[in-house]
Amino acid sequence: MREFIADAVVLDRRPLGENDLLVDLFTGDLGRVKAKVVSGRKILSKLSGCLDTLNLVEARIVEKKNFTIADAVARNTFSRLRKSQPLLGAALCGARAIKALLPPGAPDPALWHEFTRMLKNSAVNTGTLLKILGYSPRGSVCVHCGRNKAAHFNLRDQIFLCALCGVMFPENNLLLQYPQ
Repeated sequence: MREFIADAVVLDRRPLGENDLLVDLFTGDLGRVKAKVVSGRKILSKLSGCLDTLNLVEARIVEKKNFTIADAVARNTFSRLRKSQPLLGAALCGARAIKALLPPGAPDPALWHEFTRMLKNSAVNTGTLLKILGYSPRGSVCVHCGRNKAAHFNLRDQIFLCALCGVMFPENNLLLQYPQ
């Protein structure tokens, strides 16, 4: 059994069984980690409140067979970002991109520093995150029609699309109109 204490951004959380949660964390040292939160869905759970999506937390993570969160404290909830629909939408797109494109257990210090800086400044730029992840939007063309101005990135297929071709794909697979 190993134990880690790490700062982490909560990328996503979803139910697991009747009472537990599964959270996707992005840390500077461990990279992306999926961790179970035992009884995280119970109404009296002390962990559930601080493990909201896009919170910066200090987490104590235990690894046996899988990762489990033993304790967590919210360090920053980015309240300014949450008060604005466009800013929150951009931050959620950034979190989706990291979750979809960064493999578990692959630390990326440059991505960690840039993403946390963007969250603190309430200015998440998905194009910059894609560039750090190796998918530079600059000069990209639509894979389907060859137009020079790509407006979407398909997370599932990892391709760039123009605004017209983007409507042919399910919206939940696309990063919509990210800035270049």
